Amino acid sequence: MNANKGLFFSKVSQDPHTFRGDASVEIVSSEPVLRGPELQNALSGLDNIPLQIHFRAEVEQDLLQEDHRTLYRLNRPTVLVWTFPHGETRHFVISESGVLLEKDDYWLKYFSFIKKQADGYHLNVSFSPQDIISSEEDFVWCYDTANFSHFLVDALAPLAFFSQKFPDLKKLPIPQFSCTPSWQDEYMQVFAEKRFYLHSQRVNGQSAFVVFRPKSLMLPVITSTLSRTLAVREFVREFVRDRWENPEPIFGVDRFPIYLTRNDHRSARVRNSKEIQELVLRLGGFTIDPSKLNSQQKLELFKLPGIFIAEGSGTTNFSVFSSSNSRLICLLDSASLLEPSFIRGGWPYFHISSAKMRFLAGKDSKQLLGSPLSSCVFDLSDLKNLIQEMSL
Repeated sequence: MNANKGLFFSKVSQDPHTFRGDASVEIVSSEPVLRGPELQNALSGLDNIPLQIHFRAEVEQDLLQEDHRTLYRLNRPTVLVWTFPHGETRHFVISESGVLLEKDDYWLKYFSFIKKQADGYHLNVSFSPQDIISSEEDFVWCYDTANFSHFLVDALAPLAFFSQKFPDLKKLPIPQFSCTPSWQDEYMQVFAEKRFYLHSQRVNGQSAFVVFRPKSLMLPVITSTLSRTLAVREFVREFVRDRWENPEPIFGVDRFPIYLTRNDHRSARVRNSKEIQELVLRLGGFTIDPSKLNSQQKLELFKLPGIFIAEGSGTTNFSVFSSSNSRLICLLDSASLLEPSFIRGGWPYFHISSAKMRFLAGKDSKQLLGSPLSSCVFDLSDLKNLIQEMSL
């Protein structure tokens, strides 16, 4: 591949039919996802989601779309890695034949360096020769992200699913382009015997590009968020069973409600978190920070048959680790109810648990600096009423 070929792609697709006859893309395994009771539960859970009619229709359409699980082997692909000033990365996996392997092109409009033209998509990027890294090794894909939800549901889930069918995937190195948080080590130790670190250099905090061109890349794909969440739920249960043969109960309590707190900068999303904690204690419950727990402890916590209260990644913890008897009150940024990008990129993560969830929208929404989300105040009387209603 010449130096500039990877900076253009003609189409965007993850559909296996796109690659029939494409010598650069081998379909190792592909199967449709059978629709089961989880889909029916997710559809019934739409009644709990406080969305406008046209947004609800979009969420329902996302649930009903064709769903497949496919493992690709890409020969001589190009991976373009964009590093944001704050350190997060965005990856663009492009086949040698010029196809960007993503579900669709919805998110591309948010990147000013990607220009759609009549012949396809042109990437207006600049980088030095040392930013082009080639390798004659074979790799497996699990993109690096510090975001808890995206890591478990989007990155880890496809790899976990296909590693059950093809155990040799666990032996392949995973390319990594940023420093990932230590809590991911618990999950990743199951996979790569080694990681291939390709950290891009950022000058004066500015964004940077790296172009990675391996010999081959095994790319696992599960198209729907619901199916990916189911896959990672199964993985964490098997992971805990294999790692702890006789796990002892961690939480010998049955006090509810349980408020899942956040003790980092994201706690600012709930401006009256202290008052919520006080309400929960008055009602006989307790508070806990899930980020301090390992996977076994989370399964022990969320199997308790009671009511949880959470915002943000707390809802992902609930979706991945909870039992059938637990329920959740989701503290919701009211601005997200009107933001199309959040409808598209946020609500699908609620699908698997929406039938067991109730939503409380915040008030007095104020934009947080450096975040797409806002800071809200949540009405304590409304929260108390929801707790009492769900306790019946």
